[in-house]
Amino acid sequence: MDDHLLGWLKTLDEERLTRILANRPDAIAPPWPRRLDTLAQRLGNGSAISAVMRALPLPSFEVAQAALALGDRVDLEALAGFMGVSEAETAPWIDLLSDHALAWPDDEGRIRLAGGLARCWTAPCGLGESLAHYLNSWTVSADALRALARTLGLPNGQKRQTVAKITEVLSDPGRLAALLERAPEGARRLLDEFAWDGPSRAVDGGRFVLPGSPEKWAGDHGLLFRPTWNTAEMPREVALALRGADYHPPFTPAPPDLATVPVDPEAVDHLMTLAAPHVVERCAAMLENTAKIPLPLLKAGGVGVREVRRLAKDIGCDEDETRLLLEICAVARLLAWDDTAG
Repeated sequence: MDDHLLGWLKTLDEERLTRILANRPDAIAPPWPRRLDTLAQRLGNGSAISAVMRALPLPSFEVAQAALALGDRVDLEALAGFMGVSEAETAPWIDLLSDHALAWPDDEGRIRLAGGLARCWTAPCGLGESLAHYLNSWTVSADALRALARTLGLPNGQKRQTVAKITEVLSDPGRLAALLERAPEGARRLLDEFAWDGPSRAVDGGRFVLPGSPEKWAGDHGLLFRPTWNTAEMPREVALALRGADYHPPFTPAPPDLATVPVDPEAVDHLMTLAAPHVVERCAAMLENTAKIPLPLLKAGGVGVREVRRLAKDIGCDEDETRLLLEICAVARLLAWDDTAG
């Protein structure tokens, strides 16, 4: 369970909580939750969050992805700057995510994201884990960390300070560009492939131990890390620095203009006149068939695929047209549920 989500729910008034529950009926499905921590557990369920995200507009999806790429607890100003838009353009989509218990502000005004959101992306915006994730990993020994600091021209200190200084250097586009000026030929091309088409790529592990190779240089300078012999990954800070300050993730707050074709209203009326007798004829055929062979309904409601196919074959229609005819007859009350026959 997400403790931050539970803490945020405790601060909500009745109106705000009602709005969230109206948007998340999955959280109050029977058996009804009787405690707030049970409700928080349901709201933070990863599978439920994935289902909710699929039904939200694209801009909210893009904003959530960008926030994940920047890491948890990003503020609205930093998020808007990363996306290259104003805070006013970003705020409504954060509010929409908040109304679905997918994002919420903490006490410091930063945006917290539901833990289950990470399941929607393996690499948000094509970016990998943070430098701290790799530098604090058990696979990087204290000696390796000190060696990396020396390679970057940094003084040795406590581990936390060393990690912070390495991150500062490799996150700075200017300092990274100066570092790349001393790189062997082919290093920039290699790193650009990871920055734009990564963050994880298959590699020849032998080249990471070959003196003078771009792969070994990149690994020695903390620009690439290898979780396995034949796989390398680029930290997100390095990728963002290589992409440059003018990089912004996609953001489409307005729907695209749809292509249209001019149509003569008289031609439409003529085609409708021709189609009407056809629909009446097919509906009559379907009703006649249904009178002889009543349609069984599924337990969840609706007519099953097998019955639709049978009916379509009997009356000479395709499946889509048959479903349309069923809907028309149901709305016109020409078909009804028979309680006795079922």
